[in-house]
Amino acid sequence: MKNEYGNNHARERYRLRRTFYRDQFGKLVAEEGLAKIDPELVRQIDLAAQQMAAENEQLREALRRQKADFDNFRRRTLREKEQLRDAAKEALIATLLPVLDNFERAIESAKTAKDVESVRQGIEMVANQLMGLLEGEGLERVDLADKPFDPTLAEALSVEERTDVPDGQIVEVLRPAYKFKDRVIRPALVKVAKHPSETVPEKK
Repeated sequence: MKNEYGNNHARERYRLRRTFYRDQFGKLVAEEGLAKIDPELVRQIDLAAQQMAAENEQLREALRRQKADFDNFRRRTLREKEQLRDAAKEALIATLLPVLDNFERAIESAKTAKDVESVRQGIEMVANQLMGLLEGEGLERVDLADKPFDPTLAEALSVEERTDVPDGQIVEVLRPAYKFKDRVIRPALVKVAKHPSETVPEKK
């Protein structure tokens, strides 16, 4: 249907162009007093007009095809990116399933355990297993205890006046920071030391 419309449109443009050329030659006859225009010249003009109309239609058709190809490429790329994301999530979840199994075992064991220390050790083992898997995927826990405060790695929730440590040193980590492949994905929440302000004695 589109091609038929395009062909009709091209034929209409050709007809209008041909009429325009003939009108211009008609003016030329009236102004110059020419008795006759060379038929060969008219034929060449008609052929040129037809060729131009055909070339215009070919260009429009090529543009339509390129647009359709680009739209298909964009949709395919988005679909492939979504599939890659899903595959990465699926692989990570499959890796974490054994950890989930161990957590469930630890919970069941805690229901009947009489030794609290053994329960704590079991939970620590599962937590270490989980951390090991995440580190294998590129996760890194950042140790900021007793380090100078760095706003790119931490957020200061509170300040504590201290004189036994350097000014601006982190004295307590309330929530650890994590990096994923050298990029900070969660800053730490910390408490920072601050030296007390010196007071100037009043003059009497």
